[in-house]
Amino acid sequence: MKKVKILIIAVLAAGAIWIFGKAINRSGDLTEASKSISGLYEDRLVAAHYIYQLNDIIQRKRVIVERLEQVNSIVLAEESLALTPQMKEITRKYPLTVLTEEEREVFNSFGLLAEEIAVIEPSQASSYETRDRMRYLTSEALTSLRALSAIQLREGANLA
Repeated sequence: MKKVKILIIAVLAAGAIWIFGKAINRSGDLTEASKSISGLYEDRLVAAHYIYQLNDIIQRKRVIVERLEQVNSIVLAEESLALTPQMKEITRKYPLTVLTEEEREVFNSFGLLAEEIAVIEPSQASSYETRDRMRYLTSEALTSLRALSAIQLREGANLA
């Protein structure tokens, strides 16, 4: 009888050790999953959010310049000027995310376009050359942002 009790206790202890070992192993899996999710957030989602914000700002600046051609509005001019610091701040933050070499090249091209867009003053919108230049710059900038978005999608799929 005493041997049976010892055997039962040994089996229960071995089972408890086995369960504890599985829990530790799962904990490691959870840690890896947490790191993977965190990496996905930092690598792709933050960058994608910046791309979205930049796209919105570029679109708004383009529309404002087009509207200023028709209506000389101080409110529109002020709105355009208010977008510039936002664009500069996001353009400063984007390179701090994890970038592939291809992303870095595309973003550097975008950065040059963004700098040119930022220096166009709303007061210059009455000039046909300025409006034409803004159309060209914003079109190229939006193309760059689409390319960055495509890279984000491709890199995100590689993480999965």
